Amino acid sequence: MGITNSGPIIGLGVRLTEQKGIAYLLQAMPEVVKKFPDITLVIAGEGLLEDELKRESNELGIDEEKLDEFFTVLSGFMNIEFKGLHVFAGSQVLDYKLLLACFENVLKIAINIQKNYPVSVSILNFGGGFGIPYFAKEEELDIQSFGKGLKELFKKNDVKTAFPETRFVVESGRFLVGESGLYITKVLYRKESRGKEYIITEGGMNHHYLAASGLLEIL
Repeated sequence: MGITNSGPIIGLGVRLTEQKGIAYLLQAMPEVVKKFPDITLVIAGEGLLEDELKRESNELGIDEEKLDEFFTVLSGFMNIEFKGLHVFAGSQVLDYKLLLACFENVLKIAINIQKNYPVSVSILNFGGGFGIPYFAKEEELDIQSFGKGLKELFKKNDVKTAFPETRFVVESGRFLVGESGLYITKVLYRKESRGKEYIITEGGMNHHYLAASGLLEIL
């Protein structure tokens, strides 16, 4: 399995379903690692939540300040090869300058890794963050200015020389398809309480979590 450290191991052979509560274990692991820094978590199984759990475990990430510790630990795993960097910097960003600042920070981290550690960054995933306006008062992301700024950023950091064979990745799913459809649900009934009218619908968080969870304002 490629586990060479002598620390404690948490091993699970389990069906990857919501009822098993594995997501709670992943969320708790950062606290467990603080007390047992040499612990290893191994999960073996299949199920409906396999892709979601993989994504969640990736999002736990590694603090930039712990790169020395990370590469020291990595050197002890002979069957694991470092391939690149994947950064989550934010979501629903409409300010292109903020996105550029995030991209610049990711580049600096990648350059620092190649400079200070015996590895090459073959994949550099800048993550997502490309937002779309949900309300009239919000302005669209200025993708043209972002593109121009990104070109200047790559030139300033001499990306062609620093990463000659690196594959660059961005996750722009919402920006590409978020405005390509409409969410329609049935109104079940109306309720008035203390001078305010509430509309109860057949939809909920399982259909449109942004609106249902209060992240978006209902107008």
